[in-house]
Amino acid sequence: MKTPTNLPANTLLIACLFVTACSSQAWYAGVRQGGENQCRQQSAPADVDACIARLNNKSYDEYDKERNRR
Repeated sequence: MKTPTNLPANTLLIACLFVTACSSQAWYAGVRQGGENQCRQQSAPADVDACIARLNNKSYDEYDKERNRR
């Protein structure tokens, strides 16, 4: 049986839902990691590279500043 490659990211996300002390920064990191893991499941290396290039590459601080400006 094949183990999903995004199991650690999913575990982090689920844990964050149940642990009230989970920070927004940890949540953000987990979501970014999950997106990267999904990109890595593409069949062609060029597709993986293109998918990763489309991901949000902002640091949490940049993301938080932009989010709070809205």
